[in-house]
Order: sequence, then structure tokens, then C-alpha cells
Amino acid sequence: MGTFRPAATPLAATCLAFLLLARPEYISAQSKRWGHAKHRSTAVAGEEGGEPSGVQVGAGQGSGAFQREEQKQTSVPMEAAEAHFHLMPSRPSLEVSEEDEEEDLDGVVTPVRTPVKGGKKPFGHHGGKTGLPFCTMDGMGQVPKVTGKWVDHPSSNHLGYYDPRTDCPSYAEDFNCLRPYPPAEINEELAAKEYRKVFLADQCQLRHFDAAGFEACMTGRRLFLIGDSLMRQQFASLACLLKKVSTNGFSGKWDETNYTFQGEYFHKWGSERKIEVSKQFVGDFTLKNGAQIIIRSFGTYESKLWDDVFSEFEPITSDDIILVNFAAWYPKYKITEPYVPYEQWEESMAELFRDKLSQSEAQVVWKDYSPSHFSGATGTFNGIDESIPGIPAREKCEPASVGEFWYGDWVRTYINTTCGPECDNIRVLPIFDMSLPRHDAHHGSFGRGRFDDKSTDCRHFCNPVVDMWNTVFYNMMCG
Repeated sequence: MGTFRPAATPLAATCLAFLLLARPEYISAQSKRWGHAKHRSTAVAGEEGGEPSGVQVGAGQGSGAFQREEQKQTSVPMEAAEAHFHLMPSRPSLEVSEEDEEEDLDGVVTPVRTPVKGGKKPFGHHGGKTGLPFCTMDGMGQVPKVTGKWVDHPSSNHLGYYDPRTDCPSYAEDFNCLRPYPPAEINEELAAKEYRKVFLADQCQLRHFDAAGFEACMTGRRLFLIGDSLMRQQFASLACLLKKVSTNGFSGKWDETNYTFQGEYFHKWGSERKIEVSKQFVGDFTLKNGAQIIIRSFGTYESKLWDDVFSEFEPITSDDIILVNFAAWYPKYKITEPYVPYEQWEESMAELFRDKLSQSEAQVVWKDYSPSHFSGATGTFNGIDESIPGIPAREKCEPASVGEFWYGDWVRTYINTTCGPECDNIRVLPIFDMSLPRHDAHHGSFGRGRFDDKSTDCRHFCNPVVDMWNTVFYNMMCG
């Protein structure tokens, strides 16, 4: 995604004042709906939930503001984790003999690395005891947020569902933290720490992403991914996760392909200006059963471009799924034009929900904003960075104790109140809270996105975090 790079101004000192905010409360309601059931706070079928919990900030920071507690990233004993959640098995680094293999309940062979005291199965083995029921399709579309802990997998060579250096198709090899831009080199120590992390959800037990299961539930369907470069990351993650059930695919920069819709598109920016839409990326791949995954990536919303993109896929039916998000190009605290981008985002998203998403025949999933970790208490990109003379370059991205929660709050309030029953076809993919603690899992901390001007990419996440977004999506859509 492109970044806004304004010149330095004396207004920089006003950044702190912008943090004195009041956070709107989630709106509760009575009826259960297909779309989001008014976003109840539980993902387990049949259980009623209440309002999202949080810790109030002191009065000096603004009444009603939410302080999100930092989640500790610690190791947990194998027994405790098995009792709580099915962790994915680690990728083996050594060959194992037939005697050292066991068969999972789903028929997948998992290497047994070491004997386990008391005869327990290895960490993450299918069939281990769990303390939570599995997440349900309906439940996952109703939670305001998915919270939990990122903990260390016992195996130090754990890389997640796949090795991103070798196991991704050629059209999905970008956005890999293990391939830093030259002259940066791979940060082996940071990779060993960040790629070892696995997520334990509080609400319910997430099923591992299963390529065959995803393919089966997508039979006869098309999945459209619409949004900026964060959505492009989700497309690349799906391409890697689904490689073994895919037949062919392609991707490319929008203007460098023969894609039909070229030329300039402009959208409103404030009361008196228009700016050109950044058309970023196109791609698609097909699963063996004929299902299609399609990406059309553009940075900011524009009505005509939206219509043009979908015109080639008509008719859109209830079998289709639209996964959509716009937000990263609309910072709330841009120093050179305070409030304008975020206010434009609110206006544009109201138009998108009212005129497009609520009227679509497709099933719509709004993806939560994925938090960034630039400098500053909230982590937002505010237009001040290391390129300003005299400011030293950051070598890594910064923790954000609160994060840019306002995007998600606005969407949920709009769906539950302003839009109401007309938005029954819209669900929310709640990935904000689970992503907030992972400030080290950005490209910038791995050397990607640090160019001659010393800017640091604290926007795009490494593969394991994005893979977990798709794991939540899989649990929501495929059950």
C-alpha cells in the first residue's frame, strides 16, 4: 500500500491532543440476524453474551476512552495448552521414521518429535483435550472481537501452517517477512520468535485452517476480495494455504496487466477536492472443484470503480462472498490535514454500506481494520516519520496499547443502528484485537519497507498473523 508522506509542520505537537477521545460504546440489540446478530460477544452457539469488556482510561485521558490491555506473549505448558486449544502441528525439520509417526483423527500423519511425560500426545496433536467448545459459523459472525493470547509453540522451528519460503505459489510470494528487501538481511532471531507464535482464542476453539475443508465449503462459489494492500495480503495467504487444492492462478500490478478497467478514477476527498484512486493489484486462482478466489485491490473506495469491477462477474448471487475492507488510506491523525481523511472514510463507507453492500445479493463479510504500529500511543500513521531531517530511523515497529479501534467501532455502530435490518447480509471478521499485540510481526521490523528515505513499514503483517485472519474466516464461513 502506498503511504501518505506530507512535509513536516509545526502541527506535529498537536498529535498528543488528538488522543483525548471518547470511544463510542457498542450498541446491543435483541434480535438474532444472519449477518451479525447485533454482534453478540460470544462465538459459542446457544450462549448469550454481554458488552465487550475493557479497562477504562483515567479521567485525564478522556471520559469513555478504552485502554486495551497489552497481552503478554509467553510460553505455556503443553498440558495447559492442550486443555485449552488445538494448536497446529509444527513443520518437521528432521526426517522421522514410521515408528515415530501417529495418525491424527482426521487421517493426517503428524511426526512425533519427543516422548511426552505421562503418555500425553504431542503439543498440538489432534484429539487432545480441550476446555472450550468449537467455534460455530453463526457465533463467529456475531462476536465484536476475538481476543486471546499469542504463545510460543514448543518447537523452536515452528513456522506456522507452511514454510513461506518454499510452499507458496509463484503468484503469492510477495509480502513475506522472510524475504526482506536488500540490503536488509533475514533477521533469524526475530523470525525464530515471531514465527513460533500461535494464537489461543478466549471465546471458543478455532479449528485449524483445512484446505480440503475450505475447498468443500466453497463448492460452486466465488470469493471476491476487495480492498487495499492488506486485502492483497489476505489473498496471498489464501493462495499459500490452498496451494494443494488449487489448479492455476495469476496476479499482477493493476496497470501492468491487460485488465479491462484502466485509466483514472477519482473520488471525493473533503468538501472541495477530488483525488485519484490508487488501483493496485488484480489476481485470481481456481480450486480443483472450480471455486474461484478473486482479488481486486484499490486503496480508496469509489462508486464507479466498484461497479465496473463487479460488472464483469454479473450476475452476483447468494452463493458469492464479498470480503471487503477500506481504511488504511484514511488515517485519522494526518498532520497536514487533520480529520479530513477519516471524515472522508466515514462518508465513503456510509455510501458503500448503504448503496452497495446492503443491496448486494452476495454474502458480505466486512474485515476488521488491521492495526498498524507506527510511533505514537495508538500506532496510527500520522504523517510524521523518520524521513524528516534530524529524526533517526526506527529499526522496528512500536507497540500500541490502544490501537486504531475507531474504525471497527464506527462500522459496528453503523451496521447495528443506522443500517439496521437492511444490513442483515453483512457479517464482521473480527481480527483487530487478535492482531494488536503483534507489533514485531510487521515487515518494517524485518527490514522490508525500509527504503532510502528510511520509512518503516509498520502496516503489513508477516504471514503467520495473516494466516490466522484466514483461520478465523474459515471458522466463520465453513464451520
